[in-house]
Amino acid sequence: MKRILIICLAICAMFYNVALAQESQKVRADKTIFLGITPVGIHIPTLVAPPVGIGFYLGDSWLFGIESGSKSLDQDDGDTKSSADFSNQGIYARWFTGNSFNILFAVHQRNWKASAVVTKSVRSGFTIVTESATADLEAKATVATIGIGNQWSFGWGLVLGADWALGSALLSSSSTATITANGFSNTQDAADAEKDLTDFGDFLNKASSFPGVLNLTIGFAF
Repeated sequence: MKRILIICLAICAMFYNVALAQESQKVRADKTIFLGITPVGIHIPTLVAPPVGIGFYLGDSWLFGIESGSKSLDQDDGDTKSSADFSNQGIYARWFTGNSFNILFAVHQRNWKASAVVTKSVRSGFTIVTESATADLEAKATVATIGIGNQWSFGWGLVLGADWALGSALLSSSSTATITANGFSNTQDAADAEKDLTDFGDFLNKASSFPGVLNLTIGFAF
């Protein structure tokens, strides 16, 4: 990932002067549709699931769009088998105040859905028995974001962008955990696991609204 970041930075630097000469503002005025991906950034939602989006230019000063990213994760360490799905969908607007500098406004819905089967060995008298439980977690966060960056457009369609700083805030969030199949003989174990999962869901929602820096975008305008 570090190599990708360096390459993207090098591309931005290499084309910076050319972009100024070609005047991105004039290029945007001649385009209608923008297709792009944000493959890398120091930003948790971007790192987990790089978003792909489509946007529409409204003159040379505004770009409105939607974007979406998703990722599935699986883990098996013997005692615990788990799977998780993350989705990141949102709408955004970019207001260009000049040639390439822009202010980003966005709202995203970021959801985590996870399930896990936990197995443990318990001594019952002189016998070791295996107990297991299945848990489900759903964490949802609606996040508002404002950012500043540059987006350079070239007459032949290439668009390079960098959001230098992103600040976000939770508009709403929820975390729900349930033990769907409890095979633990100690009922307190299930209650403790449910509480721990709910707390972890709250952490995931907070992570969905962490700030970010240096989100790099590459795309094409038509």
